[in-house]
Amino acid sequence: MTGRLQDRVAIVTGAGCVGPGWGNGRAVSVRFAEEGAKIFAVDLNPDALKETIERTEAAGGEITGHICDITDGWAVTEMVKACVERFGRVDILVNNVGGSAKGGPVEMPEEVWDRQVDFNLKSVFLTCKKRAAGHGRSGRGCHRQHLVDIGPALDRRRPVGLCGHQGRRDPVFQGGSRSNMRRAASG
Repeated sequence: MTGRLQDRVAIVTGAGCVGPGWGNGRAVSVRFAEEGAKIFAVDLNPDALKETIERTEAAGGEITGHICDITDGWAVTEMVKACVERFGRVDILVNNVGGSAKGGPVEMPEEVWDRQVDFNLKSVFLTCKKRAAGHGRSGRGCHRQHLVDIGPALDRRRPVGLCGHQGRRDPVFQGGSRSNMRRAASG
């Protein structure tokens, strides 16, 4: 490997996998570790996270697992603090939590819609907010701190019957662009 991420610290949310094999979070964790990053892997499912830790260590990576509900602001604050306690800073934040419940606007109950908004949008807001609020700043300057939002492929195809998932694309991408523009303008 090229060591492109040597000694960088990456929080990877959704680092487990909903089924057997490889998911985005697991693949990012292993690949970043292969490039030299120190991984702070976050998931709600301890069993899924365990497999990611095993695969990352087998690839020679340094990884710490953390169980967290990233739709809970306090839990996200504690997650960032735990990463900083372990590695000293956060250089890369990978938002990889998302998904969809079946149903369109007519058949989807309001509480399911609310959970989808929390899962797909609030989770991104909270991780960015807590990271940007000063928890875990790397001191490397803006150009060396990175945010990766993995908007699942479903966002681009606009499938019928998955309206809870479609709500993520525009707010995340537009909000992220505005946030990056403000940060760039302030130096």
